[in-house]
Amino acid sequence: MNHHEGKVFLLVFIAYLLSFVSLNGQTSDCRADHKILVTNFKFTPDSLKIKPGESVAFINIQGKHSILGDTSKTGATFNNPKRFEFPLSTGETEGVCMGIIKFENPGIHRFECGVGFNADLGMKGVINADAFTLKDLFLLDTIPESFLSRYALNNYLGNILDSSVDLTVFLPNDDAVKKILDSLETNQFKGLGFVDLPKALKYQIVLGQLEYKDFKDSLLLPTLYGQNLLMTKKGDSFYVDDALINKTNFTSENGVAHVVDKILAPSGLPATSVWDIIYMEDSLQFFEDALQTLGLKNKLREQAELNQNPELGGPFTVLAPTNRAFEKLSEALNLTLNELKKSSIISDLILGHIIEKRIETKNINNNQSLVTQNNKTITFNVIGDTINVEGVQIIVKDLLAYNGVVHILEDILPVYDIPNLQGNCGVWKLEIFDEEKNGWRETQLFLEKNGDLLTEKRLPIGGYEAFEFGVDSGDMINVITFSSYYNTGQSYRVIDQQRGIQAESGNQSDQMVNSMGLRACLEEPSCGMVDIIMFDYLNQGWGLNSLDVDINNRFYLRIPFYAGERQVTKIPVSNGDKLDFYYNQRSEMAEYNAYTIVAPDGKKIVEQNSEFQIPQSVTDIIVCPSSSSNLQDSYEKGKLYPNPSSNDVYLPVDLKMAEIYAIDITGKKTNLNTKVDGAVDVSNLSPGIYYIIVNKTGKYHQYPLIIQR
Repeated sequence: MNHHEGKVFLLVFIAYLLSFVSLNGQTSDCRADHKILVTNFKFTPDSLKIKPGESVAFINIQGKHSILGDTSKTGATFNNPKRFEFPLSTGETEGVCMGIIKFENPGIHRFECGVGFNADLGMKGVINADAFTLKDLFLLDTIPESFLSRYALNNYLGNILDSSVDLTVFLPNDDAVKKILDSLETNQFKGLGFVDLPKALKYQIVLGQLEYKDFKDSLLLPTLYGQNLLMTKKGDSFYVDDALINKTNFTSENGVAHVVDKILAPSGLPATSVWDIIYMEDSLQFFEDALQTLGLKNKLREQAELNQNPELGGPFTVLAPTNRAFEKLSEALNLTLNELKKSSIISDLILGHIIEKRIETKNINNNQSLVTQNNKTITFNVIGDTINVEGVQIIVKDLLAYNGVVHILEDILPVYDIPNLQGNCGVWKLEIFDEEKNGWRETQLFLEKNGDLLTEKRLPIGGYEAFEFGVDSGDMINVITFSSYYNTGQSYRVIDQQRGIQAESGNQSDQMVNSMGLRACLEEPSCGMVDIIMFDYLNQGWGLNSLDVDINNRFYLRIPFYAGERQVTKIPVSNGDKLDFYYNQRSEMAEYNAYTIVAPDGKKIVEQNSEFQIPQSVTDIIVCPSSSSNLQDSYEKGKLYPNPSSNDVYLPVDLKMAEIYAIDITGKKTNLNTKVDGAVDVSNLSPGIYYIIVNKTGKYHQYPLIIQR
């Protein structure tokens, strides 16, 4: 340092010290939070760090100077957050106030002297309006167990955290974040890629500074997302929503942070589910429409992973065929796209493209097999970077969602069954309904034709599904249902193309029951349908036991009862038909089995429902008497004579050692006696309709009788 420079330095130093004594008195109009002294060739200090909102005074104590804080002398802009400039002034030892500038916004502000070559000789300065904000705080390792949340917040919302707005931030701890990442089978950086994460993070930030001393029970806290967090007190602890606040009061100049033990998620977010990915992709429009038709939209939006609720569905892997894939299928089946969407195969087809497990392509191995939601096994093949499923290539991989992943296919998977629609009796249809639209849970339905299984329905299907199948004359159709729940709102019906509804069961109040023995192309029964109601008091079904039905001495149907407390089978009968019911006991616990037979008019005609007694076989049941007027001819064919009667009747069965009684329409039992000539005395019966029952060594015979006088 030469002699001249030493004198200048000393002068500046003395002037700087004096500024705190004399300048405060002589520049009372230049009061500010900070001062910059202006001398020949120098600003003191030439680099100043302040907080946003603070002010700076420029005081000239030597020479002629102007201040440029917008554009330089050469015309180049400084791009300062706050533009400023002060005109030419001449300095005095007492100090001349050139001006005051308040820096409300954070950022770097550059300036220089506008006189002569001062700036060229280095007379330049910088003011950094930079407070210790939440962003700065989150860059430090002073808040324990919160790195993942701090990183995400600074990454997406750094500008907000670095602003002058007062904020309170609730940081989910690393364990809470890792649980979500582990359940998503992803890492921190992939997790940052979810498109609605920035919006969800705003739910962790509350307006205003709220320290521990300000905590209160039932306090509503407005978040940047727009929804309120609810603070509650339980014992000595405070919670926001259901998250425990376990570390508090990490402060900065614009806010305070607290650590919580759970993820905070606003209502409606995260919104990116596998459904939303499908919805946003135009090439998957048909697949989207079909999912809506089957009522699967809500299921594919369930957030089981994020909410950690095992009762919700998912995670899901959806193998989504393109619109063109469905167009090719509809052309092959000779259907329009609309007909395909409403066809009986659509449920089987769509469910065959959904797996209830997250499978990203990095986790797929060659020849790996998985089961789809229509219970079909599909196999993946990996050849280099190409992945095929059942020979169909995945053309877009790993569209990540919170509740799973979507892969786009170039074609349809062969995971559906096309029913045989050929038959000389036309096409029948099974329609399945779910009025509450919450799925069938554990309900199962089996459709049989001549003992062969046509289809099995067990998965949630939403509101409606249909299955069509061809039938030939004499084919027997059975519908068998199982359920571990007493489900309401679930029902089905079987429709004959020619005659309409053949069977229907279940509604909002009744449990579904079986429909068995539905015959194709038979004449309409003149009497109607008889209900065979089977019970088991242990709610386990009949096991190996069953009930055989003969009509007019010919075997008609064997009725099993696989599970549950109650089962109904409908049997068509015509006038004059004779029905025999044979109870087959092949397993234990038969004393808990029971059955009743109900005529088309709703009257019970057989009651084998005595508690703790094994049900018996009952034969010779005539539900609807023949319209024949020749009673003697009817008697010779095995029927009671005469009918109607007033006093005596003759029965076509040996009455020796037999119990004989009459049952009226109310179920009242009246014992009867035989006469010497073999006639049965019915004179004690009032006029009306009866059934005469003959119990001969456990074999029951039943005959309808009309009493007239």
